[in-house]
Amino acid sequence: MSYVVIGHGRTPVGQGWGPKIDACDAVIRLWDWDWQDAEDYGCKYDYGYFELSPRQLDRFHLHNKRTPTINWLGGWLKQRDYPLPPNTIVVDPLPWVRLGLALGGIGTKGKLTFTRGVVAAAWAIDCLASAGDLIVLVGLDNVRAGKAISIEEGYPEAYLRTASIGPFKSYTGGVTKYANHDYAIEGPVLATLAKRKRVELAHAQDVW
Repeated sequence: MSYVVIGHGRTPVGQGWGPKIDACDAVIRLWDWDWQDAEDYGCKYDYGYFELSPRQLDRFHLHNKRTPTINWLGGWLKQRDYPLPPNTIVVDPLPWVRLGLALGGIGTKGKLTFTRGVVAAAWAIDCLASAGDLIVLVGLDNVRAGKAISIEEGYPEAYLRTASIGPFKSYTGGVTKYANHDYAIEGPVLATLAKRKRVELAHAQDVW
């Protein structure tokens, strides 16, 4: 089986990966993907990831335009009594955060949280894939680089123009830590999970 996790990085632009993505057995996307064109990013949408916090849920309910064919994935941050879409699987990233801490990861504010694509990918490894399966990471460019790529170099213009985008507050290109994110540890965490599960993990630009 093959699975794809799609983030918001720039690398898919102009690559024509759409048919390869749609040919995979399941595709996991971040919920705010309506700006992605079919030629580069495909159309298949089996799982959609959003974050369970008041601010993120407000943005989700205001701007979401598409529904995945199988399940929503709700990543737990600061959950409250808030209506969730039907067929939502609540995802607790704490075990993966503990792994990241054990590997030496920590953010500039003294905590560790993962970017949305990393939580979605960790869930795909631990909860969806079986030994021998392939998981392809598409557009998780900061994970591959191990650092924050600059906004201009790292993100497509189409994404930066969307109304649903959150502010890149204090985001600085070239650094390995941003707020409670630690980009340098995200790749090793996913690699460790994949090794434990005996799952093959690859970035799209390395296999396509």
